[in-house]
Amino acid sequence: MVRYWLALLGLVVVSCGGSQAGVGGAQSSKEEPSAVGEAVAGPPVLEPPAGWEVAPQGQTTVASAPSSGAVIVLTTAPLAATKERIQEETNALAASVGIRLSGKSPMSGSAYRAMQIGPHKLSLWELPDAERDGEPGSLLVFAGKLTDADLVVGIGFAVRGDLATSDAIIAALATIAPAR
Repeated sequence: MVRYWLALLGLVVVSCGGSQAGVGGAQSSKEEPSAVGEAVAGPPVLEPPAGWEVAPQGQTTVASAPSSGAVIVLTTAPLAATKERIQEETNALAASVGIRLSGKSPMSGSAYRAMQIGPHKLSLWELPDAERDGEPGSLLVFAGKLTDADLVVGIGFAVRGDLATSDAIIAALATIAPAR
């Protein structure tokens, strides 16, 4: 099966890396930190696609397209966060906006790639069998260095076959910035 998000990113990304090392210097040992959802510097921001609504919700930023069910959700985690911590964050983000996962971990059940998108090198995973509001779609999970102390961790969901929305989500990732 062709991985749509990752194939699309291959067309718009300036540089690629194939390393499967941790995200932003992530360590493989267990971390004993703070609770899931705790952000280090506040919710990151992004320039949403035209017609989308953006709302900070606690330590997350949610951008949604009311007409299509598409959504982007962002938060931060410590730069030294483990892969397990990032997985916990992405699961919590998906649940917070009603995305039902196929039971697989987005970070283990799909292709992995590190890519430069705008000013950020993001690690990307895809889960092609997600669902939101009864609509099947694809979930893009991403994480990468945001500041010297923080990672941005986020998800993007688009209904299956909605290529224009998928393109808009990819473009919005290039605008991610630290909290202002």
